[in-house]
Amino acid sequence: MRSSQHVECMELEKQICSEINFDENTEITSGPNGADKICIMLYHNNSITSLDLTKNSIGDDGVERLVLHLSVCNKLQHLNLSDNNISAVGAGHLRRLMATDHPTLASVELSDNPLGDEGVHMILSSLAVTMEHIGLREVNTTLSSNHIIAATLVKVKSIMLKKLEIGDVSASINCNCCSAIRCNNSIEKLKLDNVTDKCVTNIAKLIEQNQKLTEMTLRIERYRQSPSAQATLVIANSLTVNKSVKMLKYGDESVKQPTVLKFLEHLKQAYTIEEITFGVSLENDDDDEFLQNIEMTVQQINHTRCVSNLLKVKIVTYHEL
Repeated sequence: MRSSQHVECMELEKQICSEINFDENTEITSGPNGADKICIMLYHNNSITSLDLTKNSIGDDGVERLVLHLSVCNKLQHLNLSDNNISAVGAGHLRRLMATDHPTLASVELSDNPLGDEGVHMILSSLAVTMEHIGLREVNTTLSSNHIIAATLVKVKSIMLKKLEIGDVSASINCNCCSAIRCNNSIEKLKLDNVTDKCVTNIAKLIEQNQKLTEMTLRIERYRQSPSAQATLVIANSLTVNKSVKMLKYGDESVKQPTVLKFLEHLKQAYTIEEITFGVSLENDDDDEFLQNIEMTVQQINHTRCVSNLLKVKIVTYHEL
């Protein structure tokens, strides 16, 4: 059962709920005091498998209270605390839950919180063997966090992390991180935001050598940089070598339309790719012609493929990706 945002916590105490969503500043759960109400509900309901508290401003104090009760929710698998003003202090409370105190927790989303380098280090250093997904986009890190992430990803070889999301303009993935992911034997889904041109070569090597990845999302950051068609084609070439990636989402609002067509041309030999979504700028008068050319190119590629493995291409705006 999925509860409504408007259902009172007192009513939830009387129900058997498996998934609860109190996102977007729900009146009865917003702020640290709202966390107390959630705790009361959790005390009476230990069947919850998914809890979403996105944008509820619970803060570090609210996290401390939640952790005490979540540790006894022995069926909880998914926890979303995005955009809750959680700092390194709150991360310190969460690390206890993520390390050894919880037997089933597999997914934790912490994006859009000011965790900082210290908070990221505490979260990543406490990953339990059951953890499959950790979301750490826009968490106020610096370049030094790359070394923390890289060290963690080496450890990931021995745990079950399948999905990783990282992204900060100031903390673009460096060589150490890519090397760690490249050698990893469990990550299947990878999302990298705000990737700079300087990182593309490292990411291309990652794609070529990691044969476990099945889904990738890359959002190229052109802030204060001139657009580079070469960087885009480097990624395309790496996909012709990779034999595992089936779905790619590639965003670059500065990429020119001819480069997108060249990207697809490079994929004629990439038979494992099944679906590509491009996030680009679509504000020109010749967009209709561009989309027609995309369709023609895809038809040419599919002419060489079997019916069960046809390529699908979708064009969206960069911000929709």
